[in-house]
Amino acid sequence: MLGIFCLLLALDAFIITQHFTFYGVVIVCEDYSPCVCEIYQPYGLIVHCGNANNDGQQKTVSANDVHVVERIAVNCSTTTGPLRLEIHPKAFRSSIQHIGHFEVTECDLSQLNFKYRSDTTGLMSFSFSRSVRFKGFNPLPFFSRLKSLRIYEYQDFQDWNEISVRFPNLESLFLDGTLLGDRSVNQLVSSIANSKRHTAATEFMGKPTHPHSGSHFVFQKIELR
Repeated sequence: MLGIFCLLLALDAFIITQHFTFYGVVIVCEDYSPCVCEIYQPYGLIVHCGNANNDGQQKTVSANDVHVVERIAVNCSTTTGPLRLEIHPKAFRSSIQHIGHFEVTECDLSQLNFKYRSDTTGLMSFSFSRSVRFKGFNPLPFFSRLKSLRIYEYQDFQDWNEISVRFPNLESLFLDGTLLGDRSVNQLVSSIANSKRHTAATEFMGKPTHPHSGSHFVFQKIELR
């Protein structure tokens, strides 16, 4: 099974070719060849595109513009494991100021950098799940505006010490199924809460995977106000 690249599209970005009423708003599918457009409740329009390359090892999002989108979810899963993900710097040039949420699932991130997001001002939330070989967050301005970060079922993630540095305006952090122990979690909470842009009001919720060891957390939520 090839990886699927999904775009959740803005409702105001289309030329009307096929009508569908969604919460009182008429939305339509354009021709996104070679991608496929479908209407999917409750999200509205979704465009599936992006295939593995010939050697079956890599997934590339090319420079072809993919129109205006508000939410992007990239899934690189295959029956043999995650594909390497690469995104061209100009892949989302029409959406650069509109994308509010970006999610990566089951991808090999060893070749991923964030140059395709370098000019964005609209991104508010970022999610990683079940991915491997992440190389860290580039020191790019848009990270400083991020409000929400989700990292779940990601046991390979090692860049915890970058969170408080790269995301000074972070308001919520969701951790689920990581290998962080109690000590590391406490250090992470303290480093974020002590950031110059945050007050000391911090909420932490969680429970250990192994009740007697307390070393792994099923669900961890940190809210900063």
